[in-house]
Amino acid sequence: MVLGAPLYFTLQKVKTICKKVEIRLPANQCFDRYIPCKNGIMGTYVRPEDAEAYGEYVDHLYFITDELKKERALVKVYKEQKIWPGNLNLLLTNLNYNIDNRGFNNDFAVRRMNCGQICQENKRCQFCQNRFQLITAIDRNSDWLSE
Repeated sequence: MVLGAPLYFTLQKVKTICKKVEIRLPANQCFDRYIPCKNGIMGTYVRPEDAEAYGEYVDHLYFITDELKKERALVKVYKEQKIWPGNLNLLLTNLNYNIDNRGFNNDFAVRRMNCGQICQENKRCQFCQNRFQLITAIDRNSDWLSE
C-alpha cells in the first residue's frame, strides 16, 4: 500500500491495522493535491536522517522522479550516506522553501509521523511550520549568535 496524506501522519495506527500489508512511502515528495500549504512544509516527505525512524512502520521508501540520474543520487544520499548537509529543497520535490537541513534534530520525524496532521483541520499544531521558521531565523542570525 502506498500512503499519502493524511494516512502518512498516522503511521502507528496504519501499521496496527494493516499488520500484513507492506507500506510504501515516497520519500522525496512534499505534498499532494489534498494539502493546501503551497510551500510543502507540512507535506509528506522523509529526510535522509529520518529514514531509519520510519523503519518501524514503513517497509519501503521510494523516490518519485523521471530522471535516472536524480534517482541514483537520491539512493546514494538516503541509503548510503544517510545524511544531507545542504539545502533540503534540492532533495525534495515541491519544497518551495530554502532551508539548511543541518538545523533539524532527531525529534522532527517522530513528531510528524503520528501527528494526525491536525494542522490541516485548523486545530493548531504548526510544529513543522514553527521548526522551519526557527531554523531559518537561527541561520539568518548565525553571525550575531556566534559573537
